[in-house]
Amino acid sequence: MMKIIYSDEAIFSLEEVVKFLIDNWTHIELDVFEFELENFLENINDEIITYPKVDGFKNLHFALIGNKQVKVYFFKNDQVLEIILFLPSKANPNRLKYLFKIN
Repeated sequence: MMKIIYSDEAIFSLEEVVKFLIDNWTHIELDVFEFELENFLENINDEIITYPKVDGFKNLHFALIGNKQVKVYFFKNDQVLEIILFLPSKANPNRLKYLFKIN
């Protein structure tokens, strides 16, 4: 079983996504998001799906969950999955740039 680590930014951004879903959408969307997050974690652990890499970063990948409304950014090696950020598709991408100190 692969070890899963959530960065502080991942935890904060996940809480923001969930709060937004609770405040603005129905429980159905929240359930879909939860199901797709669990499915993503299972797929990573079972190595069923290969997720695309982010250009310019070694081992940085992303996946779309929540009806493709949220990107999950993560690093993966043979033993560890490190989730670094949940970024809603309509969010400002500068958050990712700031996280990686990109100009």
